[in-house]
Amino acid sequence: MRLAALSPSSIIFGEGFEESDFKQWLLRGLDVLVSIGLLVASLPVMLLTALAIILEEGWRAPVLFRQRRVGRYGKPFNVLKFRSMRVDAERDGPSGPHRMTRVTLGSGVSSGRSALTSCRS
Repeated sequence: MRLAALSPSSIIFGEGFEESDFKQWLLRGLDVLVSIGLLVASLPVMLLTALAIILEEGWRAPVLFRQRRVGRYGKPFNVLKFRSMRVDAERDGPSGPHRMTRVTLGSGVSSGRSALTSCRS
């Protein structure tokens, strides 16, 4: 087929952009399998992080921090994150390194150093 014979509408409305139900189901299944695999692969790191927070702050302190975010169409949702600051971090105001745990300070990520800066020093 010659390029001059193509029209924009034949490209836009052609069957090449349609996906069958089977293909959508297959892609969704692949997404779920890859997500489960990544979750299993990262589980040891998450367990070590939780253990480090427990050793630093004690058994009574929460390991996870719940934060409210705004998503698509303004719909709010909750994000669970590992707690990187002390439980009473904002008691004396919103800034300062006294808010962070030793787990966070040891990583160099939240202490103001980027990964690139860490490599150069």
